[in-house]
Amino acid sequence: MDKTNSYTGSRQILVKTGFFVLVLFMISMPFNMKISNGLLVVCVLISLFQYFLEKERTPIQLNGIIVLMVGYFMIEVIGIIYTKSDNLKDGLALLERHLPFIFIPIVLSGKKLNILKRDILLGAFVGGFFIASIYCVIININLSLIEGKIFHEYYFSYERVSEPIGMQAVYFALYISLCILCILDILRRRYLAFGWIQVMLSIMLLVYFLFIIVSSGARTAIVSLLIILVITFVFHGIKHRAYKYILVAGFVPVIFVFLILFNPVVSSRFEDLKYSKAEGTSYDSYFARINIWKPSIELIKDNIWFGVGTGDQEYELMKKFNEHGYAAGIEFKFNTHNQYMQTMLGHGFLGLLCLLAILVLQLCIAFKRSDLLYLSFVLLFSFAGLTESLLNRNKGVILFLVFSFLFYQSSTQSQASEPGKEFE
Repeated sequence: MDKTNSYTGSRQILVKTGFFVLVLFMISMPFNMKISNGLLVVCVLISLFQYFLEKERTPIQLNGIIVLMVGYFMIEVIGIIYTKSDNLKDGLALLERHLPFIFIPIVLSGKKLNILKRDILLGAFVGGFFIASIYCVIININLSLIEGKIFHEYYFSYERVSEPIGMQAVYFALYISLCILCILDILRRRYLAFGWIQVMLSIMLLVYFLFIIVSSGARTAIVSLLIILVITFVFHGIKHRAYKYILVAGFVPVIFVFLILFNPVVSSRFEDLKYSKAEGTSYDSYFARINIWKPSIELIKDNIWFGVGTGDQEYELMKKFNEHGYAAGIEFKFNTHNQYMQTMLGHGFLGLLCLLAILVLQLCIAFKRSDLLYLSFVLLFSFAGLTESLLNRNKGVILFLVFSFLFYQSSTQSQASEPGKEFE
């Protein structure tokens, strides 16, 4: 009896410790990559220790998401085989960045999250980015004061917004967009339980995050969030026959336009989209992507089935840029700036098919469960992948994998869990 109680107590301690470390990991996501990666490794070790501590270990249950995720990683491993020896280092570096395709399923795949645990993790995530954004605002205000302003548009625009934490604007904008969607989801479900102070604080936080994301100037993320918000409010209006939601849907674009016009630097980035040529624009990023995509498509057509190999993507792309006389692409070593092209460039049609299967399967699951937050996340990532190679950077990999498994393994139902079973 004492051994049984001791085993049960040890098991519960491990479960609670694992969840606590996972909460810390969610908070750490906007900060130094080494911190979040270190916490992720700790989560993996705790999960493995917990598994081997079990008296009666059940086989790891495979599901479609795990099979496809691991399959995608294995396609990259196979791509190393036909990578040129001179570029093997680049291929191994990409595989290292993609190790979470193996680690995160270990941490999350065998665990079921009830709605309370899911909200705690999402709250930790939002809290971490709130702290990070406040830090960025304070640093940029200090820099603005040196220039004689409280808010100098230079320091509150584009890359400078998230520069204090060393995160690229597009990734910062995507994470903040997800924060907004998380707050709206929690507010929607817990509105009746919230007091007016909690509701007002939630609304203020939403407006603050909207200001931050628009200031980032990440156009794809901004437009994607706008589309998702409009669709969400219209869906709620039709489903519940509450036309106030449809009115809110019409008001959302007005808020976005106001915030964009409020910042002259950001508004000039959107004004550039009306030009048909790069001449006369303030930023060449839109046209730079066209310069990137043309040689990328040619290279993909030449390697349609198996791609150029896991480590040869940059090397082969630089050669194509040279053929097209695109000096900027060579100087800054641009990738394809499109996740679907990037995957197809490295791993051909099979790689693209696997990536699309991961996204489509999650869309189907989210739709079947009527989990709007899950659905919104998949759409946000899918839209952003049209103009960014998100899986080329650690922040993009972590965003995709952590939330894919978090939403897949969680329930939006408020059923009670057995003691000690909340996170198993």
